[in-house]
Amino acid sequence: MISESDEKDYLREIFTYMDIADQIPIAQAVIACESGFNWNASNGISFGIAQFTPDTWADFGEGDIMNPHTQIRVMAKMWKKGLQERWDCFRAMQ
Repeated sequence: MISESDEKDYLREIFTYMDIADQIPIAQAVIACESGFNWNASNGISFGIAQFTPDTWADFGEGDIMNPHTQIRVMAKMWKKGLQERWDCFRAMQ
């Protein structure tokens, strides 16, 4: 089982690498809101730690939609492009 601490560490590493480290606190809050850092979360429409829909995954994803590290990498790529608004919890925090 992958722990919440492991995922937070990985998110910090990826967001820092992508030069968006300033977004780490809000990204962590969005993931906590979307899935509670549960890598196996699903509401029947969205899946995984970052709650991707299959349509969004088809447009931006790579590999296994349920892989939390892959989801964090895809999330970082999307945030680097300014696509944070794709997350309901991000919009709710604004």
